[in-house]
Amino acid sequence: MRLLRIALLALLCAVTAAPAAAAAERRVPFGFYGAMWDGPVEGLPFDQQEAHWDRMAESGVESVRTVFSWERAQPQPGGAFGFAYTDLLVEWAAERQMELLPVLDSIPSWARIVPSASPGTPRRVKDFGAFARALVERYGPDGYFWAERPELPRRPLRAWQVLNEPHFRGWRPGASGSTSNWPSRYVRALRAVHRAIESADPGAKVVLAGLSNDSWNHLSRLYRAGARPYFDIVTQHPYVTNARRVIRALRNIRRVMRKHGDKRRRVWITELGWTATRGILPNTLGGIETTDEGMASRLRKSYRVLAKIQRRRPRLKGRVHFYTWASSYTGGAHFNYSGLLRLRPGEEPTPMPALAAYIASARRDQGCVKTALGVCAP
Repeated sequence: MRLLRIALLALLCAVTAAPAAAAAERRVPFGFYGAMWDGPVEGLPFDQQEAHWDRMAESGVESVRTVFSWERAQPQPGGAFGFAYTDLLVEWAAERQMELLPVLDSIPSWARIVPSASPGTPRRVKDFGAFARALVERYGPDGYFWAERPELPRRPLRAWQVLNEPHFRGWRPGASGSTSNWPSRYVRALRAVHRAIESADPGAKVVLAGLSNDSWNHLSRLYRAGARPYFDIVTQHPYVTNARRVIRALRNIRRVMRKHGDKRRRVWITELGWTATRGILPNTLGGIETTDEGMASRLRKSYRVLAKIQRRRPRLKGRVHFYTWASSYTGGAHFNYSGLLRLRPGEEPTPMPALAAYIASARRDQGCVKTALGVCAP
């Protein structure tokens, strides 16, 4: 049945390819509309998870950012890497014509500088590089995953993000909350991963860790620490109050890049979002707290202005990953209230107002209505 489903998917892709060409003019590059895959959706049975990938494709999601967990792949030191879950993620993305952006993260406790600090930072960067190389050897252009799965559309992974928001992590031994030495330690890890990826796939792109808050100042620190030779794409997490401030953050980071001779490098927004916690939780996140309707409005306006910038500078081939696809909308953590869907145990997934705004925005800029295969409907 699995092979039959894949064959039908391939046939439908071929049938719908011609109508897709006749769709309205596309305004943004493929992959511009992205989403983050994390949180409660990862705890569902696999058949239910796959149904969410269908729904993401129908909603216009063309690129998915998700953690490729080192801890999950190698829970014991020296053990063989296990790829069961990442195999599923790569398969689901390939079947739906999606770009997948893995975040190399979730360091095993045995490999952390501070074992009790999660998601952790790598103690031996050589081990971290070995994890990266193993992934490229499996999912890159010459990856043996594709040889094992010839029935899948071949969509090798060519972009790899190295950790997430390192300025919030504990980088100094014995001080899990210390961030004073993070740039130099992050650059050591970045260099090891860059070398490992380049050795396995010279054409791959190494994506800098997502930088939030005053991201431009964090980027300046990384340049001063010697990061420039070891990444290809800059990323940003502009958690700010409105679309105007999103653009201001983007301009600030571009200014730093120009100063360091990197004006032609791309910038991807690998997290963009707000929390629908106004009146529910204390406002402690600098104004990104809003209502369900406010989240939808901010999403709509931000994608509109970012798509406009992309049309003016198409060579930059940007991406904007909304944070996040699904969350519980319960509890005391702000980002539990940030999903396009509300997902609670024992309940059907509930679309939030932001999902309707995302779909409408994607359809306008992609020029068509998408199917569960990730192609334009006839």
